[in-house]
Amino acid sequence: MLSYPLSYMGFGGYLNPFTNEAQVNVLKPKFNCPMTTCHEMAHQTGIGSESECNFIGFIAAIKNEDIYFQYSAYNFITRYCLGNLEKIKEGKSKPYLEKINKGVIKNFDENEAFWESYHTPIDTFFEYFYDNFLKLNQQKDGMEGYSKFVGLMIGYEELVISEE
Repeated sequence: MLSYPLSYMGFGGYLNPFTNEAQVNVLKPKFNCPMTTCHEMAHQTGIGSESECNFIGFIAAIKNEDIYFQYSAYNFITRYCLGNLEKIKEGKSKPYLEKINKGVIKNFDENEAFWESYHTPIDTFFEYFYDNFLKLNQQKDGMEGYSKFVGLMIGYEELVISEE
């Protein structure tokens, strides 16, 4: 029921603060839904930080026996990592993109086309509004906090490697 408004607002999911019910935008490409579900379930446990929910959602999805959950998580983090490289320097992700399976690239393009098809001034407003909402709720990085989970993943990976 909320998928159309969520699409126009630019959101893949939403946790109702009054009912603690997770809403997943089912209009977006299906390969995104398992990771979004795990992210929203992390919120249901009481975690407010977007980066921590991304991290917990990622770990939950890759540990799931369902290969679709695993793919969703790895697709998600790959897009975030490539996006972070582009923020550092335009074109920095190109050598990595060239090594990614063409089917995965097609999914990246499908995801981008979906969000572009719903891009209006409404989602620009909601991004601004939500960024400030997060900052008012002790998430000083606002929307930028979503991608901070890449740092959490690097730390996690270093910990796992050092324990082996």
